[in-house]
Amino acid sequence: MKVNYEQLYTFEDPVDFFEPAFRVKSIDKKNLDISIPLLKGEIKPDNQISFQYYMGNTKPSSIIYSGMFDVLIEKSIAELLRENGITGYRLYDVIVFGENMERYENYYGLSITGRCNTLDYYRSKLIHLGSANVPYLKGVFFVNDYWDGSDFFVEEPDEEGNYNMSVYVSEKVVNLFNKYKVQNIEFEKLSESTTSLSSVQSGKKYKLPPELRDME
Repeated sequence: MKVNYEQLYTFEDPVDFFEPAFRVKSIDKKNLDISIPLLKGEIKPDNQISFQYYMGNTKPSSIIYSGMFDVLIEKSIAELLRENGITGYRLYDVIVFGENMERYENYYGLSITGRCNTLDYYRSKLIHLGSANVPYLKGVFFVNDYWDGSDFFVEEPDEEGNYNMSVYVSEKVVNLFNKYKVQNIEFEKLSESTTSLSSVQSGKKYKLPPELRDME
């Protein structure tokens, strides 16, 4: 499928250190080990997964994030996704407990089944930001422009088995969430998205152009 990076977005937790949103942690420690494969749609839990409030506002928002990689959405949002034919995701059963162990049973866990290729840093533009002139890479691009066309999607592992945990969405998802004023979510166009060069150097130096691998 032809990729228009102006119409694809990151799907991000809008971290607010001054007024943090309701955040949860898994009650069952074994679920900590499955947080990543669960988000990436690689496994289906056999049982309902329990989450408990651990920080932030005491009132849950439409989208809840955990301290790991779990994303929970209200059932009303799940219905919006279904009614509008959104693709690339799967839901699993969860229960959320509030600060005083009150039960919230109107949420699902979100797994992402759509896929794109690993990132192509050779196509990102080197820019410098801030008064310190910190180097960043601007633009998110996929190797060979491969994306399966799903509305929700994550990266396939690269040749070293590495990947980042970013969730990406189509413009259809962005328009839908904006139309219904879904809260606690942030989108950024892939063509405008920035990543610090140092973060790529620390874990994926081999994917950078040679001249950027040791740049300070």
